[in-house]
Amino acid sequence: MAGSRDLPTGTVTFLFSDIEGSTRLLKQLGRERYGTLLSQHNQLLREAFAEHGGIEIDRQGDAFFFVFRSAGTAIAAAAAAQRALAAAAWPEDGTVKVRIGLHTGEASVSGDGYVGFAVHQAARIGDIGHGGQILVSRTTAALVEHELPTDLKLRDLGETRLPGLDRAEALFQLVAAGLPDRFPSLAARRPRAVQSRADGPVLLEREGERAALHAYVDSAASGVGRLIVIEGRAGMGKTRLVLEARTIAAEAGITVLSARGGELEHEFAYGIVRQLFEPLLAAATTEERAELLGGSAALAEPLFAGRQLAVVDDEDGDVSFSMLHGLYWLAANLALRRAVMILIDDLHWADSPSLRWLIHLQRRLEGLPLLVVAATRPPEQSRAPAMIKEIAGDPGVAVVRPMALGVESVARIACERFDCEADEEFVNACWRATGGNPLFVWALLDTIKSEGLAPTAANASRVDEIGPEPVTRAVSLRLSRLPSEATVLARAVAVLGDRAELRHAAELAGIDRELASHAATTLARADLLHFELPPTFTHPVVRAAVYDDMSAPERIAAHRRAAKILAEAGAEAEQIAVHLEQSIPNGDAFVVETLVQAAQRALQRGSSEVAVSLLRRALGEPPAAAQRGEVLRALGLAERLLWNNEAIEHLAEAFELVEEPSRRARISIELGRALLRGNRHQEAIEAFRQGRDVLGDNDAESDMALSLETELINAAWWEPEHLPIAIGELERVREETLKEGVGADLLRATLGYWETRRGVDRERALDLARRAVAPQRLDGLGARAMHLAAYTLTMSGCPDEALEVYDRALSGAYARGDNIWASGCALFRAYTQLRRGDLTAVESDLGRYTELIEYETAYLYSGAFRAELARERGDLEGAEEAIARSGIPEHVPPNGHLTFLQLSRGRLRLEQRRFDEAIRELLSLGENMAALEI
Repeated sequence: MAGSRDLPTGTVTFLFSDIEGSTRLLKQLGRERYGTLLSQHNQLLREAFAEHGGIEIDRQGDAFFFVFRSAGTAIAAAAAAQRALAAAAWPEDGTVKVRIGLHTGEASVSGDGYVGFAVHQAARIGDIGHGGQILVSRTTAALVEHELPTDLKLRDLGETRLPGLDRAEALFQLVAAGLPDRFPSLAARRPRAVQSRADGPVLLEREGERAALHAYVDSAASGVGRLIVIEGRAGMGKTRLVLEARTIAAEAGITVLSARGGELEHEFAYGIVRQLFEPLLAAATTEERAELLGGSAALAEPLFAGRQLAVVDDEDGDVSFSMLHGLYWLAANLALRRAVMILIDDLHWADSPSLRWLIHLQRRLEGLPLLVVAATRPPEQSRAPAMIKEIAGDPGVAVVRPMALGVESVARIACERFDCEADEEFVNACWRATGGNPLFVWALLDTIKSEGLAPTAANASRVDEIGPEPVTRAVSLRLSRLPSEATVLARAVAVLGDRAELRHAAELAGIDRELASHAATTLARADLLHFELPPTFTHPVVRAAVYDDMSAPERIAAHRRAAKILAEAGAEAEQIAVHLEQSIPNGDAFVVETLVQAAQRALQRGSSEVAVSLLRRALGEPPAAAQRGEVLRALGLAERLLWNNEAIEHLAEAFELVEEPSRRARISIELGRALLRGNRHQEAIEAFRQGRDVLGDNDAESDMALSLETELINAAWWEPEHLPIAIGELERVREETLKEGVGADLLRATLGYWETRRGVDRERALDLARRAVAPQRLDGLGARAMHLAAYTLTMSGCPDEALEVYDRALSGAYARGDNIWASGCALFRAYTQLRRGDLTAVESDLGRYTELIEYETAYLYSGAFRAELARERGDLEGAEEAIARSGIPEHVPPNGHLTFLQLSRGRLRLEQRRFDEAIRELLSLGENMAALEI
């Protein structure tokens, strides 16, 4: 399996697979036959996935986790795997059926591998399918739907709610010729309660974790030892899974030893070890004790003979190897008599010597019928984070991270607690209030029931007001045990909210920064605040508990002081407004107007994200029907600076609601530009046409009409089927009639590019481009025409002039908080630097582009520029990787956005001396460019 340094980053496709009914097969076939079957399954899948460039991240039992650099190769690999499984010879009583799930997203790599929402979503998609089925997310489907080979197609299965996710997800089934394509409804695989004889409430959405524990117990019984880490924050159900593991082990006839870390027991050397073995040794006969402590295990006998051992309170301090060796053999002697499970809860509070022993043990489990299951909070919440990381990060360790419960499971718990079905609105409110944290869900529902409230829609609004009283009491108890400065800091953070800076919280709390830093660490160790800055609560319910413990006058006074502190610190007006204007949405026109004005101020100061937040709040007020279109327009225009897809949605709705023609036309321009950034050219063409229709013939010569004409041309000449539209518009242009203005600048930039594209008249192209950019009106428009003008300058031998354009545009974009425009400018500035031969500058600009936003159309260019940079540096491997990561198909259709990628691949093949492939690639490129009249 690949190390974290070798893993691809950027946009990748994750694949999860597992055998349907593996536990049943194990019981049916027996361990030996099942082991043979599993080995065959593993070989078939590994070969199919590796053949298509897959990288193995993890395997747990029969479950695989692979990553692919492109969606297309992942799809091909999944189909190949199912075909290989279908063609394999399986025993009549042991047919293997594998479910596979794929999702494409941004890769976040940590020291432990991939982390983040995209991984969880892919895993959930893999879990919900049936044996023999391949499920694909909407994102993956969109990337491959037009590039599938003839023997593959996608079937829309509609929206399905995945366990642990807050909204329904559109799923697709990959249908492969020759393979079964009809399966039961996905509803048959939705989360259900897992009946268990373990103490505690029923398990919800833990089928995968429970099945894994069953498999690990069975493996341990057959001599395959392993360490399992159950990691999660407080309240996520770690202890419940530990109890479930105990029950499964007991049912299998396995000896269970258990221990639990204590918050005040860190100074007790070998405290966990003593909990595990002292009861066993105390109950053993003289002969049994002698057997257990025989051989090398005798080295550990002093620990249990009453001899006082020195406390090792430094986690880097030495722990006698002889003691570790002796304790290992004590565990081994016990396991060799009968399979053993060691259970450790709250490992994050374990003493350092016991952690050292666990590290020593985990590396020597192979061949022992010994399973270690340890539950811990994340390493940063432990007393010895380095050792917890070392334990959980070992390649041989299986890490189980319980996810938050989904809405359906919250509804099930509510039904059990109230003995009736809960209303959907009530359930949603409970889910939002708790984030699906099982502990908080139960605590909240218990409190609501104790208040005498029914789980009805009418009481949904009361959920946030009440707060789960048991959790509130727990928070109050934790705070009461902490120093007074921790309490006042917690209150300050509760008032300032998630955006609080420690310096502001310290001033609000009336303590100096150094003391505040120590207080924040104390609160983090109490699991009330996160360790990371800025200080934030571990959960909204915790923040609510602290905030609600303040009286109303205290809260009002604190908000007033917070506003004063932020104002004196030069905070933006909208941040201050959060504390000065506390209101409940009720359709107040004044609130809407105030929020819109605050958003405008935020945009002027470059706080586009704050502006979007304010405008969304204004939309939720809600505005009057006559105002809604204008608020949507403002929201869409603000969102286009940050989130392209959301901007498209709101601008499209605004276009339908706003009545004034010129404003509707302006909306259509921004909507079309956003659609172009999303690589949705046909929709963009329609948007520009609608805008022109709105203006009508009376404004045909206006600046806005020229802008729409230009945008229509620039939307239409990237694909052969749209090219006649662009040519038709160009033939109607009368350059001599152009005056001064934005529309004329846009059209001149477009005409200059048309000359460059055809290679007709360099001087004319250069003159048009210079005239287009000279007034500097294009610098902040976000229009594709500015890039075309800069390209013309570069290709005409004047790249320094193009750099001046990009420098101005970038400066303005950063000032406005326009991340999308800044991203595109950084990317194409990199191309200009590439033409100049300044490879260091190319790398710098590509780095800026990556840090901002990689929207759809720009991504088609970034791969080519990265490949060219690597090739110019002689790094052919890096160039190949950049090309592969771009996802460019083997056969490239005519598309203006793909010409750079195709050219880059052709040049790379020449450098690799793969001449036949290079010739084919470049001939294909020539045909494509001819189709586009380039």
